[in-house]
Amino acid sequence: VSWAITANHGGGYQYRLCPAGEPLNEACFQKTPLPFDRSRKQLFRWGGLDGTKAWFDGDYVSEGTNPPGSTWVKNPIPRNDG
Repeated sequence: VSWAITANHGGGYQYRLCPAGEPLNEACFQKTPLPFDRSRKQLFRWGGLDGTKAWFDGDYVSEGTNPPGSTWVKNPIPRNDG
């Protein structure tokens, strides 16, 4: 899975699924956050497929999350306020 930043406001991300046959709405996605594989490093890549790669440990947050008990990962790119 990959993602890209268009406008960096800090924060983080979480992946969720909504099972087939369920109403496709936010409440459904809120019920099924996916766990992260913390045994693997995360990859930051720029400059295309053959560009520069940097591997790093994720910064995971599991306290005070929504839904309770779920985990999100902090955005590894510093916020751009300029």
